[in-house]
Amino acid sequence: MRTTNSLMQLAHDTADWQAMTSSILFSLSQALAQAPPDLDEIALIIARQFADVWGFPEVSIALYNPQNNTFRYLIDYYDTENVDPSIEDWTGKVVSMSDSPATAQVMETLEPLIVHASNPSTNPAQAKLMEEYDVKTAAFFPLSVKGRFIGRIELETWGEEYPFTPQEINLAIAMASQAAVALENAQLYKTAKYEISERAQAKKALQESQALYHSLVENLPQNIFRKDIDGHITFVNQHYCTTLGKTLEEILGKTDFELYPPELAEKYRKEDLRVIKTQQVFETVSETKLPDKTTTYAQVIKSPLYDSEGNVSGIQGVFWDVTEQIRIDTSRRTAEQRYRSLFQQAHDAVFIADLNGNHKEVNQRAAEMLGYTIEELKQLSFIDVSVETDDSKQVIENLLAGQHLPQYERLFRKKDGAIIPVEITVELVRDADGKPLHIQSVVRDITERKQSELEREALVNALEHRSMLLETAASVSKSVTAILSPDKLLQETVDLIQSRFNYYYVGIFLVNEEKDFAILKAGTGKAGKQMLASEHKLAVGGESMIGWSVAHAKAKIAHDVGEEAVHFENPHLPETRSEMALPLVIHGEAIGAFTVQSIKETAFSEEDITVLQAMADQLAIAIQNPLQRGGRSTTRESLPPLGSRNGAGYPIHANKRSSI
Repeated sequence: MRTTNSLMQLAHDTADWQAMTSSILFSLSQALAQAPPDLDEIALIIARQFADVWGFPEVSIALYNPQNNTFRYLIDYYDTENVDPSIEDWTGKVVSMSDSPATAQVMETLEPLIVHASNPSTNPAQAKLMEEYDVKTAAFFPLSVKGRFIGRIELETWGEEYPFTPQEINLAIAMASQAAVALENAQLYKTAKYEISERAQAKKALQESQALYHSLVENLPQNIFRKDIDGHITFVNQHYCTTLGKTLEEILGKTDFELYPPELAEKYRKEDLRVIKTQQVFETVSETKLPDKTTTYAQVIKSPLYDSEGNVSGIQGVFWDVTEQIRIDTSRRTAEQRYRSLFQQAHDAVFIADLNGNHKEVNQRAAEMLGYTIEELKQLSFIDVSVETDDSKQVIENLLAGQHLPQYERLFRKKDGAIIPVEITVELVRDADGKPLHIQSVVRDITERKQSELEREALVNALEHRSMLLETAASVSKSVTAILSPDKLLQETVDLIQSRFNYYYVGIFLVNEEKDFAILKAGTGKAGKQMLASEHKLAVGGESMIGWSVAHAKAKIAHDVGEEAVHFENPHLPETRSEMALPLVIHGEAIGAFTVQSIKETAFSEEDITVLQAMADQLAIAIQNPLQRGGRSTTRESLPPLGSRNGAGYPIHANKRSSI
């Protein structure tokens, strides 16, 4: 599609073609000459001129970028009166040269290229593009300056093909030549303007940078200097002057040999030459012995300086005093070494854990105490080795909440599963700002101490128990002397023994006149009352420990009644686990027997049996006296004293235990 009032149409209708084309070229040159040196404005003028001359609906101008072999659409001009405004505008788009075979051909040949959609010899890729955008004729004219390709102009028709004449092609080439020069000049102007702006900005930035550098260098607390390749000082900051106690004028141009002692100057020069030779940064901590025997330290950094051609022109350096820092670091390392030594050699286990209780460090004692290697133990947490896991979690929570925890005891589990008691001192370690760092625990194995405490407790209990036995024996002896009623004496005796030693049950049996039964005469608790009410009795020599003890006039002890063959399972006393039967013997004859029962297995010691048997012997005497007064021939004076043996035999222990 073409517009109906194009200049080219008028030119064909007139006889003077030459005059018309001259007018067109003059008009273009005038428009370009009067245009401002703006690349976009000039591109618009050129596109309009081409559109007015040929009346084509679309004219585009693209400039070539040799750096990446692409071209950018400077303008994609449309006849807005005859073209749908929704058509895609390519202005500003960048296209690879490989994606436009026609433009690539024009760049290579610097000759115009007219492509018709109907031409079977058209490049397939170009034909595909024309078909995609419904282009019937595409005319490409190179933009070149002195044989150098800078871009191209493209004219397109959409409705029908346009047959360019040789005269029209020559006119388009002439117009493209003028356009190329104008575009080149505008581009050069833009570049020059940009470079001028860049230089101005660079100069301003340099000035600002130099001012900033000067301000920074002069205000830094470090000593800064520069030297030329021969070692002459070319620059120092004020701090350097203050350090040396000299003015700037007294320092500039001097060498180190003029400012420092010979040995130091020689050292500094060797460092400078090393930097110049290797062209690498040199860094060291310099140690200096002062006349007063003290030592100072300085951190020194030296680097090479280069001239505009890249050659080493000298060195620049900075140094500052680090004496206090060195001393602090030395003290810190010494303290750390001392702590590490104490940590590893400590008699107690030491655990360092993070704020979640995971072990970060443990000492050798900790590993030995729990049976792990150090690395194994570091894979565990404080909670993993604690038996009371909930308590350990609470400890961590309390520490993080800011609580101070007193020393406490816990149970730890060793690698082999054994449980050991430990004593723990724990604290939350914080940094200088008070922020929690880690949890430190000092743990002591108190197994031996606990064992000693148990043994001491057992000894105290044994002494208290012995004292109780002696007190009870004295109380029974007193009762024997004071109480004349046998029934009252027996009941008070069993009550006294049961209450003093917290036995499950205590009872006394006496043999009847027929000597075939032992009859219960006194019993403790509810069970005792029930059995007394029912006139409870056991056969002498029968299947009971009382019957056996009376029949043999010997004591019988069952530390576990479940394993005792001779034992009467009394329904009134279902919780009995151990029992002893102690005979009441007079002149070798048992007149009755004690029963003492406990809910614990092995509840009776040898001492218990001895003292209780002595009580039984004394009780037998007390019982015998009323019998004597009642007609028996036995006299009290003929009976053995309390605690002596009567010759009737020794106690028999059940469950294969030794005799008393």
